[in-house]
Amino acid sequence: CLERGDLGCLELAYDVIRHLGGEIDHVGLSRVDVCLDMPGEGMGVFAAAASEGRYVSRLSNHRGWDSGGRTVLFGKLPLQLAVYDKIAEVRAKLNPRQLELMKARRWNGEMPAQAVRVEFRIGRAKFREMGIDTPDDFYRKRRVFLDYLCQDWFRFTADSVDRQNTTRAVTLPLWADVHDAFAAWAGAANGEVLEPLPKGPVDVTNLLKSGYGLLRAIGRAQGREVVAYDDYCAWV
Repeated sequence: CLERGDLGCLELAYDVIRHLGGEIDHVGLSRVDVCLDMPGEGMGVFAAAASEGRYVSRLSNHRGWDSGGRTVLFGKLPLQLAVYDKIAEVRAKLNPRQLELMKARRWNGEMPAQAVRVEFRIGRAKFREMGIDTPDDFYRKRRVFLDYLCQDWFRFTADSVDRQNTTRAVTLPLWADVHDAFAAWAGAANGEVLEPLPKGPVDVTNLLKSGYGLLRAIGRAQGREVVAYDDYCAWV
């Protein structure tokens, strides 16, 4: 991803499939980690806001997890926010190539004294809830989706929060910067709406085959014959 970018990696995956003689019938998203690197910014402001409960979210359980001051986590998949010390992570991997690419592509060509990454980790269940099925859907709806993530789903606040009236809580200026940066990458809103994908018919073919396999195993164990697969499917 650092070398080719997101779209470059996507095209590479398509090229590999075609090179092997395959055809692309359907493309679906199962996971996306959309992130913002902030060279020069440390964990201090984010960690303090998390530990002091200065945030508003749609999480049913308002908890943040702090790992030695290097990571703050909110939520769990299919939607999770992670803010962490990216320099510490890169150094721990002992990968010189990754370090050079981070400096060149994410840290403005220099080795910063500190740098955090703000990352939303999104699974397929959340994408379906937001009406996103394919990569094209994601790129078309990414601005409205990121607005939802940074404003409606979660935001850090400048002061303590009145849980009875969270709308009064002023957004932390640094979090406003995060939202602005994501918005600059996503581009202008285009009127897209986030609404759940329609529920289609459920394919039970594999379940039927598994059930028939179990039925045959039972028949063998009891020394009895088992009906043909078509008869079994008709009975089910």
